[in-house]
Amino acid sequence: MMIALSVLRLLKRFRRNAVSRSPGAVASCPKMVVVAGVATLALVGCASPDATRYYTLQEPLVSSDSGSVRPGSSTPVDPVVSGAAVPFLISLQPVVVPEQVDRLQIVVTDPGSTQVYPLESSLWVAPLSREFRAALSAHLQKQLNTLDVDLMQLPQGQSVWKIMSAVQRFESVYEQQVVLEMTWTLESLNLKTEQSRVCGARTVVRVGNGMSALVQGHQEALHRVARVMAAHIRSAGQKPADQPDVEIKACR
Repeated sequence: MMIALSVLRLLKRFRRNAVSRSPGAVASCPKMVVVAGVATLALVGCASPDATRYYTLQEPLVSSDSGSVRPGSSTPVDPVVSGAAVPFLISLQPVVVPEQVDRLQIVVTDPGSTQVYPLESSLWVAPLSREFRAALSAHLQKQLNTLDVDLMQLPQGQSVWKIMSAVQRFESVYEQQVVLEMTWTLESLNLKTEQSRVCGARTVVRVGNGMSALVQGHQEALHRVARVMAAHIRSAGQKPADQPDVEIKACR
């Protein structure tokens, strides 16, 4: 198994057995580091180039009658269009993502310590902030049945909700859970509602073994938050209804 995919499982095994490895025991990967008797793997190039795997936050498009279910979840995958058309467009601005995770490498957290690991052989297909924005835009366009447009190319007088968003927490706890927490501000352009609206949401998704399960957990988390955001936009900034799997925070 690739080092990038098994790092935290190995850490757990080392802790359970209380085995202390010497640098010579890991000579096959000279950049592994041994700290306080626990083999901590610094993933900085040990995997071969052909072992690299790429992942995306975007889900596949499905037809409205396919009945497909998101892997690892009971929630159906959104169809190409999943909501009644709204009388406005949206303009999703670049999403602010914490610098610690805004990179190509997927960053995982060791559940038994405070350490995090950028995985050199498990990569997003684009830096996380771009990947996140693209996936969020796709969700909102489907759920609202509208278009995400560039404000610089907007026809005069067109009604638009401008969306500014920031991710406060994007955590990947290997083989345990993912956490997504974010806030957003809605600004109306050429709409009857002239006030800005603010909202936030937090969700936790349990995940299984392996990187695919971890990424699918992030897809599910993004889907949940996008669902709340779409409801907030559709209701012209009113607080969305409570969700069993999402904590809605300070919507007004």
